Amino acid sequence: MRSRAAANSPIRSLFGTEAELAICVLSGQGRPLSTDFVLGALTHQMQRRLPHLPGRGNNRLYLGNGSVFYVDCGSHPEIASAECRTPTDAVANLLAGLKLVAQMASRLPDVLDAGATPSIFRTNVDYAGRVSWGFHENYCGNRRVYNYIDWLTPHIVTRLVFTGSGGLDPFSPGIRYSLSPRVAFINAAVSGVATSGERAIFNTRDQSLANGYSRIHVIAGNLCCSENSLFLTIGTTALIVALAELAPHCALKIIDPIAAMRSCAHHPFKALRVQLKGIKTWMTAAGVQRYLLDTIENRLDHRWPEWAPAVCKAWRDALDDLESPSMSQSRFDWPLKHALFNREMQRHGLTQETVDAASDVLESISAASPPVDADVRNLDCSAIQIMRRNGILSRTAIKRAERMLAAHGLCWSHIDAVAALRTQLCRLDMQFGELLNGVHATLTQKSLIPDHRVVTDQMINHAMTEAPLGSRATLRAHWIKKLSRHHTPYQCDWDCIVGPDGHLNLSDPFACHAEFAPCARKPADGNGALEYLTWRMQALSAYLEGDYAAATRLLRQCMIVEFETESCHCHLARIAITQGPEHFSLAVKETSAAWAQRTAAPAYVVPRILWLRLALSYVLPPGVHGFGPPRLNLAYLKSALDVPRCEMEWTMDPVLAVLTPLVNAEQLALLTALVAACGDACYVPALDEHPAWHAARPRPVR
Repeated sequence: MRSRAAANSPIRSLFGTEAELAICVLSGQGRPLSTDFVLGALTHQMQRRLPHLPGRGNNRLYLGNGSVFYVDCGSHPEIASAECRTPTDAVANLLAGLKLVAQMASRLPDVLDAGATPSIFRTNVDYAGRVSWGFHENYCGNRRVYNYIDWLTPHIVTRLVFTGSGGLDPFSPGIRYSLSPRVAFINAAVSGVATSGERAIFNTRDQSLANGYSRIHVIAGNLCCSENSLFLTIGTTALIVALAELAPHCALKIIDPIAAMRSCAHHPFKALRVQLKGIKTWMTAAGVQRYLLDTIENRLDHRWPEWAPAVCKAWRDALDDLESPSMSQSRFDWPLKHALFNREMQRHGLTQETVDAASDVLESISAASPPVDADVRNLDCSAIQIMRRNGILSRTAIKRAERMLAAHGLCWSHIDAVAALRTQLCRLDMQFGELLNGVHATLTQKSLIPDHRVVTDQMINHAMTEAPLGSRATLRAHWIKKLSRHHTPYQCDWDCIVGPDGHLNLSDPFACHAEFAPCARKPADGNGALEYLTWRMQALSAYLEGDYAAATRLLRQCMIVEFETESCHCHLARIAITQGPEHFSLAVKETSAAWAQRTAAPAYVVPRILWLRLALSYVLPPGVHGFGPPRLNLAYLKSALDVPRCEMEWTMDPVLAVLTPLVNAEQLALLTALVAACGDACYVPALDEHPAWHAARPRPVR
């Protein structure tokens, strides 16, 4: 980790985003097509039409504009932006990535169904399934991740006033407007686990993608349609990161950050309980933001990025606008969506008082119903009667609801009216951010909401083909376009490009110049220099084609030149198991050899070795393998899967097919889940569903 910048050193900022999207394609007959089928077709369109290089050991496509497209766990498309030096570039590159995905999706009817209707949504929640899609931000830091908690927590909690996407509380059966529906899914203040498990205000999981720098991963954001919101989301947070490096300790602390964030989402102008310089007091969300802004402006000098004054001005203008009686409705997402929701409420002939009272009743009924037995997301009179007949809802609960209705001069028909309105508002919320023909996109195209824009269409179109300047993204994009034209067997990652003839080191995120270095070769010893990287790729192809002899020969050649021998041992063990029980003794030998060399193995190889030990311990007597009991290997695995970069895509279907008749159902389910977790860390939380894994205590791999 680099030491903090010297007093007069310029502050260098670098950041990017990850946008999770929802996709749905309806056939000509109106039936939804298989999500996996659609995602495969979408990925194929990206591969066919855009310059790209495949990711190293994963399904990612590194594109010629510096961004990355992939299908994330949970079966949804995701676009990660290039590394950017200015908030304007970050907004342009993000919107360019979204536009690329939308363009490729619009071509799906040509390959799926002539009458198909594709839809791509930038949404934050699915009200029907109570699922949350993430919008993650990444900031390059000079200090350990936990050093940024003090400053970032009050900022992330209260920036909702200009970064909220707007919508409904997804866990209420009534209509409760929220600046950020995704806040309902935030269940921790600080977390260090995978983002698909515990969702926190601040995530300390540091998967550094650059030597000497930390990756500050903010997961509590909103994917807004407003360019102004996106600009302020990235720009203000980047300034807070810079401030944390200059002033380690923040005098302002939010008391109970989760409660404060939920309060801010539902009551943006309500005061929050804070501690300022050791004294407990009250401040509104805008007041906290002004405190942070004032602190930064008081420190602005020549060291700060040249875009810092513009962000500070936009920040102050936003706070002034939000506190003004004549607040603009179109500058940010949540005021515009709130206005659209109010118009829809009036169209249904309802008042806010009626909606609030009916929502109280619906929440009362929901609270009296076992959530396992009742679907309280779409409560209307018919659903309530069914719950009553089935004994799910007591007569007491019904009587209490009737008294609540009578107290406001309402009847059960108002419940149906509010339930129908909620369904319509949920639909409107989804349509608001639809990429191809959404409400916000249509209003923008018709120039009806011009004050939300910070980039031009020309800037977005340029960013669809060109990477932003000033970071390694420029170099990566240049070589991706050059190498992809020649269909060379190169693979890409954020910090490198590797191939049979050399590798490009991009570990410096600010690099503006780098040259390909030739692959290290074993000195000529009579057999000539061996191109081991090509051999490894050929070995994998041979294995997948069932040519185990050729795969073994190529892996042995890799081991002669001492290329990742521990990984080669794992591959040889995989081949041995695939060939059946008569080869299991050879698999034990190769697995033992890999375990003996574990200290030199990359982080992703260690879980693979342990998986092989576990699988073989299931099917062989203890005296044959010497790997100890399964619980020992599970304890090791629990630690091995909790380190950065411990995952990489792993093809194990042939192995699992051989093991299926030899292990019991619980063992097979755990082995299958562990393969997924070894391939992508987002599957690690799901392992707790397996009793053996849940009972295991982590044990460090020494």
